[in-house]
Amino acid sequence: MRHGPDLFDLDPDEPVTATIIAWPLDRDVGRVRHVAKLLIAKATEKQRDTYWRTCCNRLAETLLRRGLTDDQVARQLDRFHAAVSTELARQAHASGREQA
Repeated sequence: MRHGPDLFDLDPDEPVTATIIAWPLDRDVGRVRHVAKLLIAKATEKQRDTYWRTCCNRLAETLLRRGLTDDQVARQLDRFHAAVSTELARQAHASGREQA
């Protein structure tokens, strides 16, 4: 009884294809924490805004190069923004606990 495709029974004349799924930005905990940490370290609102815009532009360019649509990129960036905002709040809370 066969449960799946026979990986050794490929037709050499047919191209092998695969669907690549980008890892969701909001699930990249290391990146989220890193960006939040760098935002906190910026001295002024202007510096934070410049860094945030640069970060988002680079992420968008990367996702577009990987084949995501504009709508998919926008959703990824919205979710990333929410994750970074949550992390900023978490770090602020943790910092407040350490000072108390």
